[in-house]
Amino acid sequence: MKIAIIGGGPSGIISLHSLLKEGFTEITLFERRDDIGGCWQCLPPETVNFEQISQGIIPLDPVPDELPAKVSPSSVQRFLDTATYSYLETNVHETAMQFDIPFPRETISKRGKDSPFRHYTEINKYLKDIAALDHWEKLDKINNKWRLVLRQFGDTADYIYEKVIVASGHFDVPFVPQIPGLQEFLDFNDTVFRTREQFADKTAIVVGASISAMDGVRDILPVAKKTISSRKPTSEPHYLFGTAAFEHPKVDSRGQITKIVDHTVYFEDGTHVEADAILLGTGFLYHYPFLESVPELLELIFAADDESLAFVGHNQPGLTFKMFQWQAVVVARVFAGKGKLPSKVRNNTTICPDFEEYYNLLREASGDVLPPWDQQWLDALYRGLELRKQEWIENP
Repeated sequence: MKIAIIGGGPSGIISLHSLLKEGFTEITLFERRDDIGGCWQCLPPETVNFEQISQGIIPLDPVPDELPAKVSPSSVQRFLDTATYSYLETNVHETAMQFDIPFPRETISKRGKDSPFRHYTEINKYLKDIAALDHWEKLDKINNKWRLVLRQFGDTADYIYEKVIVASGHFDVPFVPQIPGLQEFLDFNDTVFRTREQFADKTAIVVGASISAMDGVRDILPVAKKTISSRKPTSEPHYLFGTAAFEHPKVDSRGQITKIVDHTVYFEDGTHVEADAILLGTGFLYHYPFLESVPELLELIFAADDESLAFVGHNQPGLTFKMFQWQAVVVARVFAGKGKLPSKVRNNTTICPDFEEYYNLLREASGDVLPPWDQQWLDALYRGLELRKQEWIENP
């Protein structure tokens, strides 16, 4: 059986690991960057058309009707850069994050040698394995088999597989809010985050209410002249981190931005401020450019109408790598005819706080190959969260 894995980041590598353990040998892993590791690489920023993205316009290369074919080099934005910066560390406890292969420990955390948080270079090394370095363009089904269309060095070619795992993640295409004047502001300001020093002595606005905005606010706070947090009035406390990161006397909390004129940023409450920089901590879009649409998924894994198409890593963060492995094991077992296809469609990608319930569903689907639930996984996750929140509280 020939199986294709799309994506060489954490979920793709873990899928490869699980398929190999199940005895599959005809596996090809495709990665569009020139190295594997997914978002755990530190790659330079690319030019982004924020206005287009905010309107949901994401151009794609056309795919020739007949293959193989000679095509022009692509000029379309590939989103090959990452949001990783030089001193980035994980925000999840190592025990809750790793799967059944322990993390190596080589780089000492900025928090000390006993810290449960790991530098991104350790995560990158953890994920290294053999990958086919191609760009995927399109995935469709012909004669009951999957055709994977690739673009490589100006040529396209198609490959046929019986099973496909989509493991390309969802941390590539940024979510950009529609703010009049944002594109013009960002065109003249270096606000693609790579280091806190970019914001030294500046009046900076951090947009967003989730983890990246929290990290951004607390990271630039010691160096910025003024740090402003812009959050929608409908924003709820984060399901894992709450609002502790924003609760600081030097953080000026404002509402949603309504427009930007030159350097003047206007907020929904009628106030405005002269800003030097804006940091978008607004997250990413689910974007699979090679699929016409994302099908309904059984427990976020199998296409409801076609079990030969599976997804790994289509969930929101929490237990991260560990959850990817649960999903990958189920995929490997079902592909091998030894597992049980989940029966229910799940639309909510946020599993928290029902990790144990979700795990037991997948354990049953795996034919009980997955071990019994271990409460230590969840305990470690929450210990790590409390450590991060305590850091925010104790570092005014």
